Amino acid sequence: MSNRSLPACALLALSVIALPAGAADPAFQAYFLQVCATATGALATRCSETPAGLGDLSGDSESSLKPSQNLSHTKSSVGLAEVRSTEARERAAGVREGGDSATGAAEAAAQLGPFSLLIHGRVTSLEKDRDPAVHSERGLDGDGWALEIGLDRRVSDRVFVGALAAFENVGYDFDPDLVTGTFVPADRAGSADTDSKSLTLYAVWNVSERSFIDTSLGYGRQQHDFRRNPVAQGAPRLSQFQGLVTGDTDSRVWWAAVNAGLDFGSGATTFGPFVGLTYTNSRIDSYTERDLNSSGLHMALAECRKTSVLGHLGLRADRAFSTSRGVFVPQLRVEYLHEFRDHALTINSQYVLDSGPAVFTTTGDKPDQGRVSIGAGVNAILPNGWIAFVNADTLVSGDLDRHRFTLGLRKEL
Repeated sequence: MSNRSLPACALLALSVIALPAGAADPAFQAYFLQVCATATGALATRCSETPAGLGDLSGDSESSLKPSQNLSHTKSSVGLAEVRSTEARERAAGVREGGDSATGAAEAAAQLGPFSLLIHGRVTSLEKDRDPAVHSERGLDGDGWALEIGLDRRVSDRVFVGALAAFENVGYDFDPDLVTGTFVPADRAGSADTDSKSLTLYAVWNVSERSFIDTSLGYGRQQHDFRRNPVAQGAPRLSQFQGLVTGDTDSRVWWAAVNAGLDFGSGATTFGPFVGLTYTNSRIDSYTERDLNSSGLHMALAECRKTSVLGHLGLRADRAFSTSRGVFVPQLRVEYLHEFRDHALTINSQYVLDSGPAVFTTTGDKPDQGRVSIGAGVNAILPNGWIAFVNADTLVSGDLDRHRFTLGLRKEL
């Protein structure tokens, strides 16, 4: 970090609101004019390349220099919590017993002992489109993978507890700045790569033959590598300088979730509604970017916190088909997700080579409150206590296109 401490995310030394990521940004222009009055080193050189050395930028450069990439970095933490709480709910759905639950009866027949060993593999693709004339945050596309290992124990006919350790990587690239006039942006505006390790504890109580409650509690640590490619260009658009700045930091995330639902059966078919809530709290540590090509455009970023309260309401159904090789259970799930903490994120930053007190506050878009997820899969309940499954789910509304594909194997012990 620089020798000046930055305020927390919501505290402002210079109160400004960021405008769309691909449009001229008067707020950032006002900030940069202030910076150029106290800039040192390579940053002062960038200022000298503007008219009269005062810091007057082209509109495209105002957008490019603004560190709006950092508004997306908390999304991996919130996504991690959402996936882990969903896994706990799906694990609960796989062990219903009694009543008319065809799936539960089939799994009960597969039991060899009170323990189950779980191994899951998952791949994810994601894309967020943004209109630079409307939105403050940047568009992105990326992918990720995860490996999960768990163990659970059946305490009684109606209660079981378990733990799931996960190792995950998510990476994404930011859409490039717009090409206009003589302004030539980098091929991408930056990138992010996150490695996560997490542990989820969960418990399921089958309250009756047709009702259940499950809870989960999790904690994760993440390591982030970030990159920005800002482009400085003076107002006359005569020349430009592309910066290459990187940074790395850590974050912590914890979450708690509770779900409840009903199961109804008709022959080999089971269906029922479910409802739940996931609370997530994440914190990304402050960090200072590294200037890889002496651009002077590297910044110090403040610590940032994000809180999410995500509710969900859905309907799931499955049907068991018995064969000589085992029982196969196709499943379908439709779910509405609602974010109750829909406040726009703010992040404070300042140039490392600015000797003055100015701080720029980047304000993001208000999150979409609602979105719909659809999932489908098949469980294969095999002889000798082996259970395999495949599952795919996708978001079909909201501002994020996300597709996940999961393979899993469980052994009853």
